[in-house]
Amino acid sequence: MAYALDFPAIARTSAWVGPAHSGAHEALLGAVDRAMRAEDGDVLVLVPCASAVATMRAKLTQRLGDAARGVRVSTPRAEELAVLGTPVAREALGRGTHLLADFERTFFLEDMKVTGIKSRRLREMLKFFSRSITELADRDPDWLITVEERETHAFAQDVLRFMGSIHPVEVSNAAATVLEANPELRAQASAAHVFVSHYEAANRASQFFCQLIARDELGICFDPHGSVEAEDPYPYADGFDEFRAAHPNAHVQRFEDAKQNPRVARAVRHLLAQPCMRSEGIDPTAEDAGATYRSETDRAPLSADDLPIVRAGDEDGACCTRLVAAGPREEFAQAARFVAGKIASGTRPEDVFVAVPNRTWGRFITRALQQDGVPASYVGARQALRGDVRSLDASRALQFACGLALAADPNDACVWRCWCGFGDYLGASAGMHDLRVWAGDAGRSLPEALEALDAGEAPHVVGAPGIRARYRAGRALVEACKGCAGEDVLAALIKEVGLDEVPGTVRALIGAAGAADTARDLAQRLYAALHCPAFAPGAVRVGAWTAVVGQDPRIMVICGFMNGFTPPRAYFDLSQMEPAERERTWRSFVEGLYALAACTRDEIACSTFEQAPLEDAERLNLKVKRVKLVDGVRTCVLEPSLGLAALEGE
Repeated sequence: MAYALDFPAIARTSAWVGPAHSGAHEALLGAVDRAMRAEDGDVLVLVPCASAVATMRAKLTQRLGDAARGVRVSTPRAEELAVLGTPVAREALGRGTHLLADFERTFFLEDMKVTGIKSRRLREMLKFFSRSITELADRDPDWLITVEERETHAFAQDVLRFMGSIHPVEVSNAAATVLEANPELRAQASAAHVFVSHYEAANRASQFFCQLIARDELGICFDPHGSVEAEDPYPYADGFDEFRAAHPNAHVQRFEDAKQNPRVARAVRHLLAQPCMRSEGIDPTAEDAGATYRSETDRAPLSADDLPIVRAGDEDGACCTRLVAAGPREEFAQAARFVAGKIASGTRPEDVFVAVPNRTWGRFITRALQQDGVPASYVGARQALRGDVRSLDASRALQFACGLALAADPNDACVWRCWCGFGDYLGASAGMHDLRVWAGDAGRSLPEALEALDAGEAPHVVGAPGIRARYRAGRALVEACKGCAGEDVLAALIKEVGLDEVPGTVRALIGAAGAADTARDLAQRLYAALHCPAFAPGAVRVGAWTAVVGQDPRIMVICGFMNGFTPPRAYFDLSQMEPAERERTWRSFVEGLYALAACTRDEIACSTFEQAPLEDAERLNLKVKRVKLVDGVRTCVLEPSLGLAALEGE
């Protein structure tokens, strides 16, 4: 049972329950319009992720015109980080608030392995800690039961404190806790009217945070049919029930059908008819889908003109356009030609979303579109920077990013921790453990401990020569970048890290460096792009399935729609996945597919390929139907995703 929260009293609360295009989000826009006409006009609209900000701004501009400029559009994560960036929050937390990037979390995990706990058990515990923290369960003094759990959690907190960092799963919890304890800060962070789009995509702590910052009014849009993780880890599906319990007099409207092309609407209904998608109290196959259910406290009902309904089933034929290529390379070109044709016929590039199963497909599809003269922008499920931290040669891009952050702030403990761990097979975790224990007893920070180690003042540290060498290289890098600006900062980093040019991934994240840009400016731009990636304006949006949350495309192209990608290959092998896990995997898959279909207005196109060389199929982990010889090459016959049958209701 979830830990009971003390929700604030809010004078006016509303909830619009239903999928995209059902009228729920249109009702939210209407409420924003009304709030902007109020005397205070202090309106904040929260969307699920940074890539959805531009979409919401476009909707507001279409609805409000020039008045939309007065509406602040943000994300829960951005508002929470703004709170955590204040001196009050840093003092309350008692540690730094450097938000760990993906590559920095690698070093955190290496430091956790020093506990000696078996890797699988450690992963399970960290996952349990993470989910519990996002659900505010840590407020219960008895949330940890065993001694092992309590000691491991305390160890993790000690590691994060020494790194001067905050883990992504802690952000919403920490921000809500700080606001509760500091009324003045809460008043500064609040807005008179707060509206939350895709409330189901927020985790419990973020949902609570949204309520804390709503001064006079809170309105939420909630889709009961499934939640997909966008920016918040562990979205909280029970949030609407908790909202209703906390605000029994809330104005509630339910919308069950969508204003979409009949083919798309029928595909959505087929997905909702899947047994794993049946929501308690809602029958998605009911004939009266589209009716509006209203609470006793509701105001005037919407008119038919306000909520036109296009019913699924008004048109015969397939729900999806099928694009079948011979092989994967042909599929990239085929998908690009299909999108280019839509744009040539008048569709705006930003009205096309291309969903990809992995980073490789995202990269190749984006490149194919650009080669066809179509602007394209990619946002993946994970952060763009990649590398193997165990190898200096395989982590140059990561070192460059870390060096930039070091030049920006030579006192950043997290950056020093990472910098000194590159090139060591275990990330120098044993040595850092020795330093952490000594520094804790001596009352020193990580940068101070490294300085003491370099000066020979620290006691025995495992791997001290390697850590000392990396520390000295870091000091030299800081000196080389001192006083530099713009491209000169990057040139100095290139030399110190041992590269010939700025890594392409880093350049794509920070763009061109202006003459006045300091290392701090560039580092802030880099980390903002890592933590909050957004699509470029005026471009086709190529993204992971999770990146679709908050989007409003006319055309949806699902590329690489193959068994092995979606669902994963392990799903088809009972020796690799137990029945309970298979059920969870299937539900997650159908929920993701539902998110793609529900937000689409006009057309869904499913792109597949028939075969691939055995070596490629095995490397890509595709499910192989059979193997045959083609011109002397062992070639795999492949299958389209099971999701295609689910979309078509087969």
